[in-house]
Amino acid sequence: MFQQNRDRGSNKHLTAMWIVILALRRPYTFIVLAIFILLSGGLAILKTPKDIFPSINIPVVAVVWTYTGMEPTEVTNHITSVYERVLTTTVNNIEHIESQSLSGVAVRRNATCASPNHR
Repeated sequence: MFQQNRDRGSNKHLTAMWIVILALRRPYTFIVLAIFILLSGGLAILKTPKDIFPSINIPVVAVVWTYTGMEPTEVTNHITSVYERVLTTTVNNIEHIESQSLSGVAVRRNATCASPNHR
């Protein structure tokens, strides 16, 4: 009776370890499989594109400032007009500037012209 239980346990053990038994019987098959996995992994690494900073040409920039409690005239005088002056003196190729001052909020949109020598 003890022998039967031991045999059943050993069959379960053998069933779970079929891959190990196969690897021991055919070691060259698994060596070739391991080399294939290494080579295909290396090839995948070499073929994968790796561009950390891709070239993106977005011609419109939007900026939103939020100052709770400021009136639209204060937002225009203290934020929007100052930003417009700084922007026009430091950034080239600006085609169009839109600004809108609301109560506590300033919204700016800049449309720039993309030149071929600029990124």
